[in-house]
Amino acid sequence: MRAAEEFAATLISRSQLTIRSAKESVNALLAGADAEATAVRRYRETIASGELAEGIDAFTQKRPPNFG
Repeated sequence: MRAAEEFAATLISRSQLTIRSAKESVNALLAGADAEATAVRRYRETIASGELAEGIDAFTQKRPPNFG
């Protein structure tokens, strides 16, 4: 149970847009849909949202990201 709680805490700290994008891409792949097109579309949405830039900035500044 502790491992599940730690994993959940890790997911919560990540970009929710990116988590949703990964889930949608995996579901598209499993459904036989064009997973690559889904991944590309969601990647573009992530860039447009500014979350990618925030993640990179946080990493280079050695601070936790603020995806809020």
